Amino acid sequence: MSAQKLSDLLPIGDTNSAPHPYQIFGLEAGEQDLPTIASAVQATVARLRGVKDATPPALWKQAAQLVQAARVTLADPAKKAELDARFGIIAVDETPSPTTAAQTPAAKVDPLAGMLPPSNPLAPVTAASTPTPVATPEPNAIPPGIFGAPSGPAAATPVQQYVAPAAIATPVIRKVRPIKTRRRSMVGTLMMGTFLLGMLAAIGVLSYFLLFGPGSLAITSKDGSLTISTGPGSSAGSTTGSTSVADPRPLDPDNDTARPRRFDPVMGKMGGDMEPPQPSITELQPSVAPEVAAEQMNASVQDMNQDGGMSAGMTAAPTVASEVTAADIAKADAEIARVTSLLRQPNWSEMKSAAEATQRLPMQGEQKIRVKGLYQLADLATYYRGGVEKGVESLQVGNDFEVTSDFRVVIVEVGADFLVVRYNAMNRTFKFDEFPLSLANRLATFSIPEGPTRQASMAAYQAIAPVSDQGYREEAIQILGTLSGQVEDVDTAAVIEAIKLVHP
Repeated sequence: MSAQKLSDLLPIGDTNSAPHPYQIFGLEAGEQDLPTIASAVQATVARLRGVKDATPPALWKQAAQLVQAARVTLADPAKKAELDARFGIIAVDETPSPTTAAQTPAAKVDPLAGMLPPSNPLAPVTAASTPTPVATPEPNAIPPGIFGAPSGPAAATPVQQYVAPAAIATPVIRKVRPIKTRRRSMVGTLMMGTFLLGMLAAIGVLSYFLLFGPGSLAITSKDGSLTISTGPGSSAGSTTGSTSVADPRPLDPDNDTARPRRFDPVMGKMGGDMEPPQPSITELQPSVAPEVAAEQMNASVQDMNQDGGMSAGMTAAPTVASEVTAADIAKADAEIARVTSLLRQPNWSEMKSAAEATQRLPMQGEQKIRVKGLYQLADLATYYRGGVEKGVESLQVGNDFEVTSDFRVVIVEVGADFLVVRYNAMNRTFKFDEFPLSLANRLATFSIPEGPTRQASMAAYQAIAPVSDQGYREEAIQILGTLSGQVEDVDTAAVIEAIKLVHP
């Protein structure tokens, strides 16, 4: 009768799906008698061989694999000890005999290599049917060839050639040499230290010459030129050992805003001063020695005293005033009226040039004061408007800034003469002359630095701007009144009178 399940081939129960090696060979759990184990293994293998032909190949192969795995486990002392530990059996560590130690490597040979079914399970039957002599197992050892192919005569394959212990090579101990670390070069450190010392020495030498060095350095500005004196004990008026250098720009970095009369929207800073500087007596006569010049001045003073002294000087002044004719006075009044009208409009492109041209006309002293105030008013206002234009040019679409604490705008569009801003969820378009004064003042801060000049020019622009009214003009007059003497080349009192003349 053919076997149909593992329990028909092996001494295990039908419900035991994971039998341990002792159950496979029908041994008691933890069996320690090696001959008993070897006999059980041989009996199980013989039983498998006897039923191989009548057993399905798959079932027989499964049983053979279980037998092989169980045999390897029981043949390996380490694996057997691990298995015995499951049953509470702890093996005593004993030194194995040379024969057992030599036979241990031979036990690792797969004895079922010839019994596993090939593609045709009936092919090895004829070869396996030939009886082979069974070698007599040594006591206390499991024969290594239980499942193997038939072995030859004992004389041809002696056991000794399998049990010969392998030679173990003696480990060679090499002397480890210490790794030498590379010594860092000190050249870089020395060079850096030398450089730092040199810099400190140079700074110390310069500081000594600046604080305790001989001589002095005097810089003076006169008649549009810069004079640098380096001689010892030199004074501001000395020219010995000095170099005259043209003054391309003011000494004060803020002087571009401190002197608004030099700013011209058309000519820039190329316009220069209103009147050329008057040469001194020594400059007119450079060949005359200082002593001769002093004698000439003393002689002229004596002549004046002999001819009447101060009375002669008093009578000379009306002579200059008498040169202004009534026609000149009338023409000056007409030009003053035209400049006043240009400021009242305001006409930004013409009012400053017209006021500057009017200053060159012959006129009386009172007319000169009025023209001076009108020119400075036009100069300050056009300077501030130019700053507003530059502030607009610096804007980009999407910029936002705060005009006042409760007034914030976003730039929507920047045009050649207009600006579109958004505030309170609405877009507003402003021409340059329609800017609210608060917005114009904020834009001017982008290009004009803070200082008295910006305050004075803001007041002048506020006084004549098209969006201004009487309240803004009175505020501008108050601002100018607080800046008396603080703005270079600007007579704030004359500017205030000019504002009252333009908007009476």
